[in-house]
Amino acid sequence: DDSRDRLTTLGDDADARAKLLEVLSRTYMALNRFDEALPLGEQWLALARQQHGEDTPPVLLARLSLGQIHQIMGNDETAIALLEPIGAPLARHFGPDSEPVRMQLFSLAADYMHSHRLADAERALERVRVLTEQLHPGDEYELADYLQNLSVLRQRQGRLQEALAVLRETRPMWSSTHPKMGRQRLVLRQSEMSLMGENADFDGLDARVEPLLADIRQALGPGNDLA
Repeated sequence: DDSRDRLTTLGDDADARAKLLEVLSRTYMALNRFDEALPLGEQWLALARQQHGEDTPPVLLARLSLGQIHQIMGNDETAIALLEPIGAPLARHFGPDSEPVRMQLFSLAADYMHSHRLADAERALERVRVLTEQLHPGDEYELADYLQNLSVLRQRQGRLQEALAVLRETRPMWSSTHPKMGRQRLVLRQSEMSLMGENADFDGLDARVEPLLADIRQALGPGNDLA
């Protein structure tokens, strides 16, 4: 597209090139196009390192974003290697109660869960809870996102009834008009049904499958990653 083409015309303007790489990488990540987001994020971090010191804000933010991409892609060890060392520098530059620190801990919590480091995930998610309440009061999407991750942690701990109970705390948010809740509510409904099955709670479960699949197809189209 036009933005990608501009990368080849910026010449020696490193600042403009870094900014464009940041915008493109973040945009493709938001679109779940990790095949595009990953190489752009790697270029962004490499350029930031050429321009700045390792523990400076531009490098820290590029490293945080690249770690998030690897986390979502399931490259947990790579993500941990990127994210763990930047906790203290992020807190020093942006503040211990800042959004960059919250996002670093959120990504690490997921990586820890997938790497069977459940005690580390518990500690990270508890801090995420505090920061989410502090930085995003009343934000239904952010609260639902935290509760979904907590439910996954309880599931991995073998606490299946608690996992289902935590997930059901998101039910009041399913009717939210928050712009990010469209896909999220489908994921939450699907997760609830999965946990009901794991808890051998089959009451009314069959009747909910087809309506959910129809809503997923309508919202995301055929061949999506939820159907």
